[in-house]
Amino acid sequence: MREPIPVVLFAYNRPDLLRRTLGCLRENGVPLLYAFSDGAGNPAAETSVMAVRALLRAVDWCELRLIEREQNWGLGRSIRAGVGDVLTHHEAAIVVEDDLICVPGTYAYLCAALHAYRDTPQVMSVTGWNHPRVTPPDVGDRPYLDGRAECWIWGTWARAWRGMEDATALQMIAACKERGVDPWAYGVDLREQAEQEQARNIWAVRWLYHHILHGGLCVRPPWSMVEHIGFDRRASNTPQAMGWDNPPLRAAPPVPSQWPAPHEHPACRRLWAAANSPRSGRVQRILGMARKMVADAAGTWLKQHTSSSSSEYEIVSATAQVSAEGWQAERVALFQEQAYQPLLAAMYDGRPRVDLQVAAEAVRLTGITAPTVLEVGCGSGYYRDVLSHLAGPLHYTGLDFSSAMIRVARRSRAAQWIVGDAAELPLPARSYDIVLNGVSLMHVARYREAIAESRRVSRGWCIFHTVPVLQQHTTTTLRKRAYGEVTVEIIFNQAELLALFQTAGLEVVAVRESIPYNLHDVLGEPTSTRTFVCRVRS
Repeated sequence: MREPIPVVLFAYNRPDLLRRTLGCLRENGVPLLYAFSDGAGNPAAETSVMAVRALLRAVDWCELRLIEREQNWGLGRSIRAGVGDVLTHHEAAIVVEDDLICVPGTYAYLCAALHAYRDTPQVMSVTGWNHPRVTPPDVGDRPYLDGRAECWIWGTWARAWRGMEDATALQMIAACKERGVDPWAYGVDLREQAEQEQARNIWAVRWLYHHILHGGLCVRPPWSMVEHIGFDRRASNTPQAMGWDNPPLRAAPPVPSQWPAPHEHPACRRLWAAANSPRSGRVQRILGMARKMVADAAGTWLKQHTSSSSSEYEIVSATAQVSAEGWQAERVALFQEQAYQPLLAAMYDGRPRVDLQVAAEAVRLTGITAPTVLEVGCGSGYYRDVLSHLAGPLHYTGLDFSSAMIRVARRSRAAQWIVGDAAELPLPARSYDIVLNGVSLMHVARYREAIAESRRVSRGWCIFHTVPVLQQHTTTTLRKRAYGEVTVEIIFNQAELLALFQTAGLEVVAVRESIPYNLHDVLGEPTSTRTFVCRVRS
């Protein structure tokens, strides 16, 4: 009888994500779990680290071997050491981080691949992750082999891991050049990762170059069984990975009766190179100078006109009259116009703000090509440009309750722009593939009606983007002074909001973390913003 292949889990300070990851591992029937819990990096992280350890200690559905670090090792050091330790006791292992989920059958599929290629030295790893951008079109439901390895739920053998501590990624790149191996064959994005490996304490780029240097292959499924749920630059070590989210996960593909021969699929290098294509050095330099000039100017203006201090907030009585008039002022429109250019510059740098990335991810999750989109609360319209850049072509209509905002939008870009009436909520009579409610939901007093209206004019999907939520308090209205105007913001109890979606006939299919929202001093509990992707129920 074969010994069970262990799963090696790495966790730090995100108990909400870890809970989902553990649920997936339990569903997959994992028999043996090594869990490495990193120590707190600062006093503020101690509470969440203890919450993570409480979750791990409560695992009673498999054999658990828990390693609790006293110090904070960081992800790179922790994974290299932890995987190396486990592979001294086991021939093979599967590695999972605390912000990854997978469908039932993933563990069985990876175990089958590890058994199939156990004695095939050309094959150095297996993975449960894939993406349509880099999947050859002819694979059907069969696995294939790729020369670029993976770091999102993957497995390997002790034989393949040897040498991971012998050299850094930059040293491996130099060795590739000496051997005549093209170090950029799978995308020049690896260059920046290699340069940042030690400063940011990351590890995956070394694993990828370990494959490239030795001509190793990674077994990939025909579609992804895995998704990343921690796209958050505050916590994730892979901000460059944002934008690589998948369509909604499907059931695990069938385990083949005969696995493919150990030869790389001929399309892999071309697909990876295209997915990570560089701009010329000249264009990069010009964009960099322009970005710095615009960002410096915008930063000075923002410091003069804005503040995010939680002391500016006060709780408004639930029965008080709520008005969004402050957001309709000319100076708020001026702020939006001033902020537009740095957002646009960041977009062409491939590093737009996290909330914009999440909005694009949400649109892609619908799986619709060139959708018709109505954005309610479009502001100056920059989401239209970012979504078009990150999510692909779309037919966009922007609606805002501020005539000043719409004037800015009309002046800057060609599209259909509508001025709505916050008091008279009915939205345009036509229907759209996707109705996107940006941060506008938090500024609409009749938010229940706004949710129902979004569902009414949607043919399939409603996305509520960057919504501030809390878990304990009931939905709360705050008054704030911003941009020289008195405004209101509604902070939603997440359970209450989910109930409103259900009442309106919306099924929540995905929830994504967005930008931080620091109101702990006011509300007495952590707050955050989240994006809810909802399918319209027929």
